[in-house]
Amino acid sequence: MLLEHLGFCMNSAIWECPQDPAVIFRGCPETAQLAWRTMDALGHGLDAVVIQGKGKESETGRWVDHVWVELPVLGLRIETNASQILGMPLFVQVLDIRENDDRYRDGFEHMEILDRVTPAGDRFYSGLAQEIAACVRKRSAGK
Repeated sequence: MLLEHLGFCMNSAIWECPQDPAVIFRGCPETAQLAWRTMDALGHGLDAVVIQGKGKESETGRWVDHVWVELPVLGLRIETNASQILGMPLFVQVLDIRENDDRYRDGFEHMEILDRVTPAGDRFYSGLAQEIAACVRKRSAGK
């Protein structure tokens, strides 16, 4: 269910948000905020983990700082694409956790990143996460 619909719903919500998505979702930490809160809205909050480590840019092969969300119980990884490291376009990917495993290294759990948000940001991400969760449920039900 998640692998099929989550990426579509997250990308749609990001691009349809009233603020400029290039400003609101400047990088991987912002996307990780939304991904984790969406997992929580879908009932997987305790299973989802924010990971910080290195990601290999697909264009240059350079190792750069990266943040993503993993759901080991379901075998999923949620992250931005490598192009976002260099700027737009923003695109969220939901992958099998084993896919492109050589693109990640030095990962460690970094749940504290979720605390790096203002109360207004908390409301924003939580509200958007609820919209995404509703989209995933609707698409999963085939409606």
